[in-house]
Amino acid sequence: MTDAEQRIAELGQLRRELAAGKKLTDQDVALAQQRAAEALERAKRAHLSAASRHGESALVHDRAAAMHEQAALTAGVADIDAHLDAAERHRAASKQSHDDQEADIREGNAEK
Repeated sequence: MTDAEQRIAELGQLRRELAAGKKLTDQDVALAQQRAAEALERAKRAHLSAASRHGESALVHDRAAAMHEQAALTAGVADIDAHLDAAERHRAASKQSHDDQEADIREGNAEK
C-alpha cells in the first residue's frame, strides 16, 4: 500500500468513526495533524523529485541538441540534415520535459 493509499484508508476510518458518533480527543486531533503534516512533506518531496527528474531530462536533451547542432556545422553536406533533425528532436524532447515539469507542479498546487 502506498503512502497515499494508507492516508486515504486512515481518513476513511476516521470518517466512519465520526459518523458513528465518536468524539475526537485532543490526542486524536494532534495525531491527525501530525499525519497530515507528514503526508504533506512526503508529497512535497515527491513533487520536488519529479521536478528534478524532468529538469535533468531537459538538460540532457538540451546538451544533446547543442552537440548535434555543432556536429551539423562541421559535418559533410549529407550529414547536416540528419544532425539538424536530431537536434530538433532533442529540443522537442526538452520542451516536453519542461511541459511535464510544469504540469506536475500545477497538479501539486491543485492538490493543496
